[in-house]
Amino acid sequence: MGMCVSKEVSKEELRKSIKRQKAVPSEEDEALLVAELRSQLKTVYGHSSLGLAMMEMTEIPKITWQVTEVEKLNVSHNFLLSISPSVENLQNLVILNLLGNQLAALPKEIGSLRKLKVLFADWNCLREVPQELSRCKKLQVLSLSYNMISSLPESFEDLRQLEKLNLSNNRFVQLPTCVYRMRRLTFLHIGCNKIENISESVGQLEKMRIFIAEKNRLRFLPKSICLLRPLMLLNVNYNEIENLPTSLPMLTELERVACHSLDKGLHVKCNPLAKPLPDLIQEGLEPLYDYLKPKRDNK
Repeated sequence: MGMCVSKEVSKEELRKSIKRQKAVPSEEDEALLVAELRSQLKTVYGHSSLGLAMMEMTEIPKITWQVTEVEKLNVSHNFLLSISPSVENLQNLVILNLLGNQLAALPKEIGSLRKLKVLFADWNCLREVPQELSRCKKLQVLSLSYNMISSLPESFEDLRQLEKLNLSNNRFVQLPTCVYRMRRLTFLHIGCNKIENISESVGQLEKMRIFIAEKNRLRFLPKSICLLRPLMLLNVNYNEIENLPTSLPMLTELERVACHSLDKGLHVKCNPLAKPLPDLIQEGLEPLYDYLKPKRDNK
């Protein structure tokens, strides 16, 4: 989401208006400020959007909570320390972008946003996420990377519509149990944590297409990961893995041994793999699978 600044009110004029709002405005001034905010509304991909990114704000203007028709709100890259409980007034909100602020917490009232489908809260100072967020039953995308989170509420298993979850660059030492019950997940990024193992329960995530677990402390991959038949990208670079599951050839959508981090395929570089796995991987996916298949058949 980018800035949505209309011709009537420039970005600089809006910034000045927001700064003026620090003083208690009269009813007339407040009405004018609300009108200025409404002048910023723009239809983007069918949603009524309000862009307040990079406005040097330390708090979201109170008048914002009066613009109840907004469906996409972008307040990224500011200096926000908190989000007012009044966020619950925005009952039409579908997308909320809080990326790149200084938020230490999210208000529990965020759980009142029953239409919310997308929440970006990356690059903040979050240590936890309110369990009330699990009331947002329509949530499809949740991105919490680059925070200080070490656990998720068990109630998050109620996020049955969640398709994309980004928990990378946090402080997880284990994958939260609730994640294994998010059966619609197609994308899961848990890279750059301190996770030592992944439960066999991962096999329940049968819709998974992209699974990134690089730069953790994994010593092995669970056998059940081979049940994720749609998997097109499996990245376990920079771990402590010595052997690969013999059922890995079941992942037929992994078309190659990948090099670049976002390439589709299998990523296993910088692991202490036992011989002859490193040499086979250098040759490509087909020789690796040919080696693993007989070992699987003999078990």
